[in-house]
Amino acid sequence: MICEHIQQLRLLIEEGDPPEKKGRTLYHITYHKDLASVAKHGLKPRSSEREDRGISLGSQKQHSVGKVFVTNRRGMGAWYSHAEDVANHVSDAPHKEHLTPVVLRAKNTQVKVKKDVVGSTRAPAGYTHDHIKPDGLQFYYNNKWHPIGKHKRLNHMDAYKHDPTDDYYYLKREHENPLHPPRKPVKRGEDT
Repeated sequence: MICEHIQQLRLLIEEGDPPEKKGRTLYHITYHKDLASVAKHGLKPRSSEREDRGISLGSQKQHSVGKVFVTNRRGMGAWYSHAEDVANHVSDAPHKEHLTPVVLRAKNTQVKVKKDVVGSTRAPAGYTHDHIKPDGLQFYYNNKWHPIGKHKRLNHMDAYKHDPTDDYYYLKREHENPLHPPRKPVKRGEDT
């Protein structure tokens, strides 16, 4: 267990640009159903395990009390996939329950972020105990970033492909999904 944590920490350090510095651009993955609340209140640390929000399951909920989890650009895809997995675990029809992952961005945030080593995703992660206010928060949709206050423009069904043979809605692949920002190589000093 300790060796696994050391290996994950080493991976985070090797990937560089951890999200723990102030003034960085931070990314947060949430669900479509939570956008109205985020637009009104921003990102607040989870107040209890029973709170019905976030992309955590089971013991992860205990770990997330009092925290807002964030990542850098490199970790965005892995955490998006994690949110998709959780949505599929808790619902047979995530699209009907608006459990569609949405990427949020906070540019030049001044919150203090601590590094976190989180299990299976092996993606850069951190958390803050601070409230990230809604001004400056943006969501990604149709090839650009939009202010969180305009979240009603986002049609979460655009992220799905319907398979009529089994009447199931599948989340589109990353490069086809209008809610998933493209991955690109990140150079030091760039928007991470």
